[in-house]
Amino acid sequence: MFAGRWAATILWVGGAIIFVAYKYHYAAEKYKPACQSDVAAIPFLGPQTPSSANECADPKKYLPWWYELIAWPEGIQNWAIVATGLLIAWQSYETRKSAQAARDSIDLSRDTAKRQLRAYMCIGKVRLNVTPDKQLKAQIHIENSGQSPAYEVRTWALPVIREHPLNAPLDPPKVDALKGVSVIGPKGEQIMVTKPLKVIQWGPLHTAHHAIYVHGECAYRDIFGDGYILKFRLIVGGPAGVNFKKDSEGNMFATMCMDTEGNEEIKQTHNRDQRPKPN
Repeated sequence: MFAGRWAATILWVGGAIIFVAYKYHYAAEKYKPACQSDVAAIPFLGPQTPSSANECADPKKYLPWWYELIAWPEGIQNWAIVATGLLIAWQSYETRKSAQAARDSIDLSRDTAKRQLRAYMCIGKVRLNVTPDKQLKAQIHIENSGQSPAYEVRTWALPVIREHPLNAPLDPPKVDALKGVSVIGPKGEQIMVTKPLKVIQWGPLHTAHHAIYVHGECAYRDIFGDGYILKFRLIVGGPAGVNFKKDSEGNMFATMCMDTEGNEEIKQTHNRDQRPKPN
């Protein structure tokens, strides 16, 4: 298609040149006698000079003005200059477009490599244990499912008994809820145990209107220096009820699952240290 357009353009330009050359050839012969007659009919302008004769011999005096746009060689040269400028501009545009496409491809490859190689912190097994003194402690396995280490891993988690469904957001952590910094390698994990939660009344936990929640965050940095915050909210109870059972050692526990809301990962775009601030 592209070659066909160029061929059509060349044929059009060639035809225009031949057409104008034809007009040039016959214009002087057709209009020269009339021009000489007009010059001779004005004696008071003085005797005829070679310039007057040349004016009658110049076909540009008889051709329409627009013929000069495609006249040979002046008009065609001007159009050739314009076409050359347009061709250079088009080539520059195509070069910039190709360079931008190459940069986009490199950025996409780099982003794909980062997605494949970076650390991914996620919530593994979660168990809600009942202590001998009838308190609740959540044991959370935070795993790195990525292919590179997670640096500056900092976590917190809080258990709480609230209504179901929630009427207001869960309270943020206090100072003593923040945990220390660590490094978790690929396929490694960190086990976090929350502080005990004292249960005042066990009766509401066996209804559909109350549930035990464990919410928290895991802030970390990947090998490329990008920071992420994993927010999680776990639940047991509500319409499904709280079903405690005994393990092989006779300890009471319940299995928690992810809640329908409050679970997401956020990339830190400005400040790397966007860990939750204590009240």
